[in-house]
Amino acid sequence: MGLVAYHIGRGLERQAGWIAEQLDHGGVHEFSWDATNALNAEIARDHELPPKDEVRRLLSERGDGLLALVRSMSDEQLDAPVLLAGGKQRSAKFVIAVVALRHIREHHASIRAAPVRQGSEPTSSGP
Repeated sequence: MGLVAYHIGRGLERQAGWIAEQLDHGGVHEFSWDATNALNAEIARDHELPPKDEVRRLLSERGDGLLALVRSMSDEQLDAPVLLAGGKQRSAKFVIAVVALRHIREHHASIRAAPVRQGSEPTSSGP
């Protein structure tokens, strides 16, 4: 499953954090590609390849956490701005439907396209 799947789980955590920040404090997270790239480089540098069971647990927990957060929100909260990206305010709905799902879809495609190492299970198997 590897570091890319771990990265997806960390992304879900981060995206849920943007929404929770708005719910708890009314703040709008100012997205920065520089900060995102620095965080990704730090994680890749400081983390060994996590075991598959750890990655599966992370994906499950972070996915379930984001779903629980969404289910707890009112329509008004879902429509409220939580993210400032490219000079545009984006709603919680946008973060979920566009940012999180696109992040998963794009990285899942890269996982599926990666060659399978001999002796490992196919990359298309899910958690």
